[in-house]
Amino acid sequence: MGEQKDTQNNETKTQYTETNGLLTRTAVTNAVGHVTTTDCNSARGASTGQSDPNGKRTYDDPPRGRS
Repeated sequence: MGEQKDTQNNETKTQYTETNGLLTRTAVTNAVGHVTTTDCNSARGASTGQSDPNGKRTYDDPPRGRS
């Protein structure tokens, strides 16, 4: 887990989730507790989608010709 503080001493935390040694998810929590998650395709090393603090989910399209 990574932690950072801004000039006003507000803390942001980043948590990394690995599966078989490959990154599969990151979760960033800001100073007021809002969490944004990003899921990753570990085989491609690319984002497959994000969830914002309100639970809204967005998906990234795979590159053309790949799935």
